[in-house]
Amino acid sequence: MFWLTWRVAHTTRRFLSGCMRPRVQYNPRVSQLRHYDGINHLHFLTSSTYRRARLLDSGQFKRRFVSALRDLRRKLNFKIVGYVLMPEPFHLLLWPSTGANPSQMLQKLEVRTALFILTSIIHESLFKDRQGTVKTVP
Repeated sequence: MFWLTWRVAHTTRRFLSGCMRPRVQYNPRVSQLRHYDGINHLHFLTSSTYRRARLLDSGQFKRRFVSALRDLRRKLNFKIVGYVLMPEPFHLLLWPSTGANPSQMLQKLEVRTALFILTSIIHESLFKDRQGTVKTVP
């Protein structure tokens, strides 16, 4: 009980001192969910592929993920402390700038990578017949 009381008091003190700021939620379905993005803090972001598909085994998709991360870093001006790419999940350790929101950074990274993966899979399936041989385009 003492630990819980200390934790609540410590978090409240940090929030009131301005060290943590609440982020406003615009989605009405998750309006009760509160996020606290600490100013000048590291953020650990992690995500996994849909149904834990091993999409990041492909070298092409790994390179695209890294290039999307690099482009996003240049655009939003945040620092990458480290990242790990595994076949299903990925982990990022970021130091965001004042204008960069960690949730929006993760969302933009996932969208950019997912669009590339989906278009690649659709393009590949259009040019293959049922036996798996590549069709020639006239």
